[in-house]
Amino acid sequence: MFVVALVVFAAVVTRPGEQKGKESETVTVQITGDPGLQFSGSYGTARSGQQRVDGTTPTEFEVEQESSAFSDDNPLSVTAQKIIAGSDELRVQILRDGEVVQEQATTAQFDVVTLTYSPTER
Repeated sequence: MFVVALVVFAAVVTRPGEQKGKESETVTVQITGDPGLQFSGSYGTARSGQQRVDGTTPTEFEVEQESSAFSDDNPLSVTAQKIIAGSDELRVQILRDGEVVQEQATTAQFDVVTLTYSPTER
């Protein structure tokens, strides 16, 4: 199970296939790796604040921002930490238009994966 909160004038999470606003940009966050791996983390921007996300792999969600909200001085940050011992892989990817624009993985126990994304990164 994962929890996603909404912030007014900030990040909005939508499920794949839902309608999005015309003046927005959407990126997809995928948290994968070995199936069933438990993680805890957060995502957001400096302006929108961080939203907590907890769950098990695989998990995917979309983050929608006003078109000017993702910027070099206001990048999207995604963090996920393994919350159980073991050498299972935890992988976090940020996708834009179906392309991976940021990716990092770990197999270390209780390790943290942190990504940042701004629209100039493609």
